[in-house]
Amino acid sequence: MRREIKFHSIMYRYFLFIFLFAVFMISFIADSQGVLPGPSGVTISVFNSTLMMSGRQLTHTALAICIAVAAIFSFVNYKCSISEEGIYLKKIGLLVPWDEIVAISHIWMNDFSRPTMGHFYFYNRKTIVIYRKQHKPICVYNISLLALYVIKWYHPEIKTNIVSATLATVFNMTLNLGILYGIYSKQIENIQIQHFMILIGLYATKVFAVPLLMVAQQNYLHGAYLTHATGYQRNASDTIHV
Repeated sequence: MRREIKFHSIMYRYFLFIFLFAVFMISFIADSQGVLPGPSGVTISVFNSTLMMSGRQLTHTALAICIAVAAIFSFVNYKCSISEEGIYLKKIGLLVPWDEIVAISHIWMNDFSRPTMGHFYFYNRKTIVIYRKQHKPICVYNISLLALYVIKWYHPEIKTNIVSATLATVFNMTLNLGILYGIYSKQIENIQIQHFMILIGLYATKVFAVPLLMVAQQNYLHGAYLTHATGYQRNASDTIHV
């Protein structure tokens, strides 16, 4: 039996962050205005039962829900697997052997939909790009950076952007966790305007500048295959999309 490490889509993290941010903000605003004064400040009705909880209990419940959802999605419907033979892409049933791979990178590809399509979202898809010798590159969307470390473990000599990808991921995690902690601990209540503007600037850098720089670097190194999504075309890159 082939030993392999499977990787699942991490798209759910985007929605979990929005969910946590919304719950934390509701709890913060309600507490600040004295709407949730006591240990039983929130009333939640489920079927014929009534549950009372404080704002802090509400945020803890939201955290527990997110952990449970993350655990579930870590075991269902994997997208790719990495083994000694190569990288297997489940959706298209293709095994890419190591000797066919020139380089692999982990980048952020901007993805968004227009409001005219009935919904709107903007998301940096964490993407593994597999560059092959005589074929088009393959973009595997919504894959964790951990996949790049596993690839280096199986095939240490393969070319990757593991340093820049790691720095980008650490920046992303630090910023997101910092925002959530600032709301949870209510430190945001006393934030000065200059610090708030710096935070906005950092978030704009994460959302717009970092993906553009990552794609530009890879296009310079391996050819102009990658393009960010537009309002008219989601998968605009000249690659195979998984």
